[in-house]
Amino acid sequence: MKNLKIGTQIILATFAIVLIAIFGTAATSTYFLRNYITDATREDALQGLYILKNSAEMEMQKVRSFRDHIEQNAVFAMHMANHEREALLNDMTSLMQGSGVDVMVAALPDGTVIARGNNREKYGDYIGDDEIVKRALKGEEVEMMMSGPSSKLGYYCATPIKRSDGQIVGMIRVAMSFERESFLDQIKAVFGNEFTVFAGKTRINTTILENGKRVTGTDASEAVQQIVLRDGKDYLTEIELFGKAYLGAYSPIKDPSSGKIVGMYFGGQSLETA
Repeated sequence: MKNLKIGTQIILATFAIVLIAIFGTAATSTYFLRNYITDATREDALQGLYILKNSAEMEMQKVRSFRDHIEQNAVFAMHMANHEREALLNDMTSLMQGSGVDVMVAALPDGTVIARGNNREKYGDYIGDDEIVKRALKGEEVEMMMSGPSSKLGYYCATPIKRSDGQIVGMIRVAMSFERESFLDQIKAVFGNEFTVFAGKTRINTTILENGKRVTGTDASEAVQQIVLRDGKDYLTEIELFGKAYLGAYSPIKDPSSGKIVGMYFGGQSLETA
């Protein structure tokens, strides 16, 4: 620079200052844009989790309402008292349509299944050792998150069925299954986020696809398991799932009866399209 003419030095110095200013402005803009995208994506992920949890609660309310309706149904009680299996099956088929209920089992006072609305051919087996069945046959209304033969994770409600004189003639157990694919698909269709339900640490239902298939049967990371399943906390994190980056929000699923953590909800926003 010392050997250059003063005019040339001024031009080069000015050019260098302009370059520094340009790169500085670009870096600052990128920083603020990244923060904006991150903040917006964070809000989307948290909103998605909130929507999923509220949608699940609405589905569970449908199950409770269905149980209460059956409990007060005198015709259903009469069919139970008379052991009229075909009539019960017809009742179940009609009542379950559009109810949000995936599982419906009717059992007699000795714990023997007389009819299943979700599996017409299966009956006669004994379920009297099941806690929810025992409690219902003793006269309790019960709600519980649990796994069962029909679902890896379901919200179950049970109630005794009584005659008009108060005698218990059996019980019904109804449930929504968190494995129902349409449950998550309908939420994604409206809000666009990705959603997953875990039974324990394992994905049992998800909108996330790999090679066109839902990635169920896979486990959450050890970090997620520790914070959500063991510590019982909500967790927001950047995470790579099946080759794609997400900002994911997790929340524990608790059994309303015992308070035990039985699974997780996940709402995720892709960072690749943010």
